[in-house]
Amino acid sequence: MFNSKLIFSYMQYIYQQTFIDLINKFASTPENPTDYYIGIGNPNAQILIIGKEGATKDPEEYEICWATQWQKKIINNETGNLSYHNPLEKNGTYRPFRVGDTYTKYQKLHDYIFDEPHTPQKKFEVDFFKNIFITEMNINRGRNSKETSKLGMQKRKEEFFKKSEFIQHFPIVILACGPYIENRNKKEINTIFNVSFDKEYKSDESTNAQSFWLHYNADKSKIVLHTRQLSTNVKNTLLKKMADVIKEFLHKTEMVQQMGDQE
Repeated sequence: MFNSKLIFSYMQYIYQQTFIDLINKFASTPENPTDYYIGIGNPNAQILIIGKEGATKDPEEYEICWATQWQKKIINNETGNLSYHNPLEKNGTYRPFRVGDTYTKYQKLHDYIFDEPHTPQKKFEVDFFKNIFITEMNINRGRNSKETSKLGMQKRKEEFFKKSEFIQHFPIVILACGPYIENRNKKEINTIFNVSFDKEYKSDESTNAQSFWLHYNADKSKIVLHTRQLSTNVKNTLLKKMADVIKEFLHKTEMVQQMGDQE
């Protein structure tokens, strides 16, 4: 049984100045009333997941996790963002997701990383937001990637991802957005996240559909994993392999920090 008090303890964070600066930069103003999508989850987490785009156009969800909504929470000194599209609904209960939903894949990945028990079921209840912050490569919304506008995506890559100190501070970045970002010809991943390609991991040797590509920064204090959108037919073997790489990185990082503390 889920303990609702647990999520509150995880979400009692203090907003970092880098996050506040990002929100203030993109929040709507009388001169520029257009709001801007930021993301959801714990802004103090070590893990950032970047998906393709949000699927829903629900009016209530549409206002959640945008710059102006975050700005109100910061001004009012509110922690956590308990709302329709977060770990708890407004009445304090879980929102269930179908097995093929992207959020259930994020939950499985989270559980593999943090060694939390996971019981397969037809509808999942998610709480990965406590340890992860998620955003989207494309600011436009739509249920079908082919039909969703990509207008403004290149600008978002530059202004929101590359130039944001908040985004750049994450030591673990998961680009679960497939072809929305590339690193073969344009070297977007290298340029935006200041990393270099290390190696390809295949969880299924018969196909590239269950693979991811690992990148490190110069001193190996940051990793970027590039893979497909985590939904539908993504296999658990891919999620487990990604989790193993992330856990190994976290272990090494922790050891380096401990050695530094002893000096």
